Amino acid sequence: MHEDDVRSLRRIYDAMSREDVEEFVGDVAHDIEWNLPEAVPWGGTRHGQDGMRALAEIYQQHVEGTWADPGGIGGRRPELTPAPRAQF
Repeated sequence: MHEDDVRSLRRIYDAMSREDVEEFVGDVAHDIEWNLPEAVPWGGTRHGQDGMRALAEIYQQHVEGTWADPGGIGGRRPELTPAPRAQF
């Protein structure tokens, strides 16, 4: 993975972990598509920056603690590991 991509991913996941919605939204592509399992309250497919804002609002309602952990970003096979603690 190119170092610029690694920096971008770290910035995105850092913003998510701080619940900084506008920084997170500002760092994702305008045409992002985010897919999550339907089994969780925030599941489904979200599109674009407005979709990311909607996702963040749902996270704020249901997730306690860290939203995401950048895990092994930058390694040979980076994994982006969401770390939600759901409140149902």
